[in-house]
Amino acid sequence: MIRIATLDDMPELLQFAQNHIAESDWGYHYNEQRAIASFDKYITCDETDVLLYEGKGHAIVAWDDEFHDERLGYILKFYVSPEARGKGVSRELMGACNAWFDHYGCEETIVTDDFGKNGNKIFKNLAAKYNYHPNGEVLIRRVK
Repeated sequence: MIRIATLDDMPELLQFAQNHIAESDWGYHYNEQRAIASFDKYITCDETDVLLYEGKGHAIVAWDDEFHDERLGYILKFYVSPEARGKGVSRELMGACNAWFDHYGCEETIVTDDFGKNGNKIFKNLAAKYNYHPNGEVLIRRVK
């Protein structure tokens, strides 16, 4: 089941974040204090949420309309644990992201193409199934 995370979910979210950094080829070092501060911000801010698929993964989503008339949505982070991969979890999580964007009236949703130095073809293929298309360095899904 996918639901909006609360601060009580912090231990699971921190484990996902640590695993995400460890699996990436970015060369970054996990910082738990910054992870706590980030999840706290995403969970308590009105324009962001953490969609949690308990025991399997999470996505951090946001919307804004701060400098324009259009409301834009963003997938900030997307992670599925290795044990849950290949079992439809990514598809369900992507569907939940798009439902969240639709609920908040986002006209476009954007994912930056920052999937590590080799790119993440699996994620790009998943996004394409949900009508995200390459546009320079980002993937965009236009609703209207």
